[in-house]
Amino acid sequence: MSNPFQWSNAIIQFVEKETNTSFQKLILTKLAGDASTRSYFRLQHQHKTWILLQTDPFLDEHSFPYINVQRHLISHGIYAPQIYALHPQEGILLIEDFGDNLLEKVVHNLTPKQYAKYYFLAIDELFKIHFDASQKTTPCVSFTLYFDTEKLLWELNHTKKYLFEKYLNSTFSKEEEETINQTFLKLCRYLDAEPRYFTHRDYHSRNLIIYKEKIGVLDFQDARMGPCQYDLASLLKDSYVALPQELVQELLKYYLFEKKAREGKEVDEKHFQKTFDWMAIQRNLKAMGTFAYLHIEKGKSNYLQYLKPTWNYVRENLEKFEEFKEFYKILSGCCKNL
Repeated sequence: MSNPFQWSNAIIQFVEKETNTSFQKLILTKLAGDASTRSYFRLQHQHKTWILLQTDPFLDEHSFPYINVQRHLISHGIYAPQIYALHPQEGILLIEDFGDNLLEKVVHNLTPKQYAKYYFLAIDELFKIHFDASQKTTPCVSFTLYFDTEKLLWELNHTKKYLFEKYLNSTFSKEEEETINQTFLKLCRYLDAEPRYFTHRDYHSRNLIIYKEKIGVLDFQDARMGPCQYDLASLLKDSYVALPQELVQELLKYYLFEKKAREGKEVDEKHFQKTFDWMAIQRNLKAMGTFAYLHIEKGKSNYLQYLKPTWNYVRENLEKFEEFKEFYKILSGCCKNL
């Protein structure tokens, strides 16, 4: 194998040492990346495979988020890839290969009845993330990060700037600005007041992978403390996969049953559903802002196709609440041509 990705000698030597294979004998494949600046490569020799994750150089492996969070998750039985070796100066990690069966890919080849079992398995992993990993058994960086009003509000204002103002060229009157700002604040303050759990932060069909009939969890390095509904909204109101409403309600019911059992107390189901809906509004608006940002600043226009399905989630939830009537009217005007 030549050196198609122009890797440094330090990376090549690291790969040869850790795989115990000559670089010339390895088959290298660049994998489709996510919305981040990280790059992923599959290394293959005969029947063995590894994933090489390339990111920015880091100094301390104990505080580097990917490693720090991975160790915390693994300690609580969450099915995340093992880390075989790392080269901090080059920003390189050699990790376990979970294959190519992303949940998104599998779902598109099955009927809802056939793929439902994988969503129940995904909820099973969430039980471990929310109830087991929320225990401060390791010095995990995620325990110092929160979905508080400031963070949630920053995300919504990011959407206002990149989606509404820059991408959709929307302009707002003084009254509309006031409505938007007040609604953003109300939404964020409500969510900030909810109990906090360890949350994955990006728990959707492109970060979950089916491997050995289990659900593997990827892209967890941005985990932070927040409402349990955050991950549920990511999974069940996913920009990349639209689930039947009946299945969404079944999965929420399943989650609530286990939540009651784990915490030993009743759950106000009406309040829980309202929080799920409000969290989904914030999360989906945030995703729309990210898609617009990636198009404008990074030239990643392939994400624009997900604006309309994501807006449909927002629209459906805003319609449920009379208090969002004016806000919904403003946003509908902006999004009518998506």
